[in-house]
Order: sequence, then C-alpha cells, then structure tokens
Amino acid sequence: MKSLDKERRKLEKVGFSGQTLERAMELLERTNASILAETLVKMVTKQEKTPSMALYEMETKTRELEAKLGLSPKEPF
Repeated sequence: MKSLDKERRKLEKVGFSGQTLERAMELLERTNASILAETLVKMVTKQEKTPSMALYEMETKTRELEAKLGLSPKEPF
C-alpha cells in the first residue's frame, strides 16, 4: 500500500485530482504496473498533456492490449 501512496503523491504533484486521480489509481491497482504512474507523470510533464488526456490514452492502450491478449476488460475504467 505504501507504494500506491507514493504513486498517488507523484500523480497529485503533476495535477491529477478528483475523479481523474481516482480513475488513475484504479487503473494502477488493476494493472499492478508500477511503471504506470511514472508513465502518466511523464505524459503530463514531458508531453504536456493534461492529466485527463494522459489517463484517457493510457486506458485506451490498456484496453487494446487486453483485447490483443484475449483478456476480458473490466468496465468501466
């Protein structure tokens, strides 16, 4: 859980808040991918995307990957 708290603080620092922050945390918990928070932070800071746009792109890519792997996506993100 400490790891998720650390990732949450990173996301908050770059502007994630409210529903966007909660959805990002749900995606992080669901995928269990520690690199996800780092990727979202880089999308906001280096690619200058909004937090909600970065999250939308990550959700879309996750769904595409699940479909390719034959996994049933859990709805909603």
